[in-house]
Amino acid sequence: PGDFTCLNMLVTNIHQINHFEAVKVLRKIATPNTNGVVMDCIFTCIRTHDEKKCEDEKASKLELKYYVDYLRESAGHGSRTAVLKLVQMSKQLNLDKSSKQACMIAVHGLVSKQDREIVFATLLGDAALRDL
Repeated sequence: PGDFTCLNMLVTNIHQINHFEAVKVLRKIATPNTNGVVMDCIFTCIRTHDEKKCEDEKASKLELKYYVDYLRESAGHGSRTAVLKLVQMSKQLNLDKSSKQACMIAVHGLVSKQDREIVFATLLGDAALRDL
């Protein structure tokens, strides 16, 4: 833990290496001071996840579950930054279905009670909130 040289190499080369393996190493070397960098890497892994690179659909879902679990751990419950980033990612058109589901599962685990209304309005639009 705390090997910043390795951490910087992982972050710099995240697009060129196996994401799942990178996140496993990241989990071993990250410290509480590096949570922002860790979250950015996990967001990148979720956003660029490709089911075709996995053995099968089950392996793909397990990878996404691993990312989501680690994101919950590193971001912490109630992290507005993580919640808003995940909501924005889930609305991207080029994101595959399983990655969108992973975003919503992560949001569900991170969002605080007072932020649920904000997330609901963001996902469905302001008109949906006015209709309540």
